[in-house]
Amino acid sequence: MKSNTDPAFVGLEKLIAKQQCQLDDFERWAARNEWLEFHRNHYDWWMFPYNKSSRLGRAYTVYENEVNELKKNPYFIRHYLRGVELLLLSWGWELYWCKQVDNPAPYQEWADWPIRLYKCAASLLLFGFTKEFDSVRRYATLLIRQGKNFWYDGKDYSELFRLKLLYIHGLSSSGSSRTAKTLRNLLPETVVYSPDLPVNPTEALSLLQHIITEKRIDVIIGTSMGGMFAQKLRGKCKILVNPSFHVSASMRKRIGINPFFSERENEETEYEITEDLCTQYEQIEKGQFEHLTAEEISQTIGLFGTNDDTVNCMEEYKLYYRHCFTFPGSHRLSEENIRVNVLPLIKKLVPDYLLEIENCSR
Repeated sequence: MKSNTDPAFVGLEKLIAKQQCQLDDFERWAARNEWLEFHRNHYDWWMFPYNKSSRLGRAYTVYENEVNELKKNPYFIRHYLRGVELLLLSWGWELYWCKQVDNPAPYQEWADWPIRLYKCAASLLLFGFTKEFDSVRRYATLLIRQGKNFWYDGKDYSELFRLKLLYIHGLSSSGSSRTAKTLRNLLPETVVYSPDLPVNPTEALSLLQHIITEKRIDVIIGTSMGGMFAQKLRGKCKILVNPSFHVSASMRKRIGINPFFSERENEETEYEITEDLCTQYEQIEKGQFEHLTAEEISQTIGLFGTNDDTVNCMEEYKLYYRHCFTFPGSHRLSEENIRVNVLPLIKKLVPDYLLEIENCSR
């Protein structure tokens, strides 16, 4: 486990003591309705520690080892969460009720501190407090809808709070495919990740799993071969569009050099399908429907084109999943298909407040 070995690190004992002293100030300010004090004082480093250095260097930076030790301390955790609650109250937000404060006092309002909101949220994620993070995220999206500025020191800190979508392309395609571009155009306030998949299926799956963890993906859309990969990514809401659960069979008909349909970042224009590559995909496909939980089934949607003459796995999909829809189209999605058939399905899978940002941008 990574630890903070920087000589400038104050140590956990001093960090905890500093937090306790600051929390006493928080409680006093809140009791007196002195909300302006929250806005004009500096305390982020010890109240909401996280794993990035600051203008104080790594004096209060915590990594996995420090986080684990702090989480064992019930007093620290109680004070930490109380500090988060009072900070949000200073901005007029009730953390555990997920709503704005009724009849806020003077200065009990947003104070244009996007970096402080970001640090608080990032710290909650680091310590594993997802319920509290979700409330902070809901507050942040409210601010975004109101047009508040989330830029600080040349960086936009709103990305942490926006809807994050992972699009997985099909065979011979890329992350710059027409579908990826259309999703970005139709969802301008959503962060759309659309990587070029490595040709090697094990490397592709590893890349996707890394992106899901690192970027905290909310929803996945996979088309054709991408639908097969998406189906294997457990624990996330997903839409499988004309999924090709047995892409290896299609690949065996195309042994040799094949062109990429769209531009890739590495500027490669073709790739080779070999018997060995087909076998690798076949191994990836085996057991792909094993260990499906009720939650996994409930958060997966299949979408199938009625005129798809390339691949049709709808009946196989229905053996394992419940939510199945069709659309008037072929194997590849048109812009109209995405607007009329895909976007409504996204709304079924993600919280309303994450998509309300999109409504405000139109």
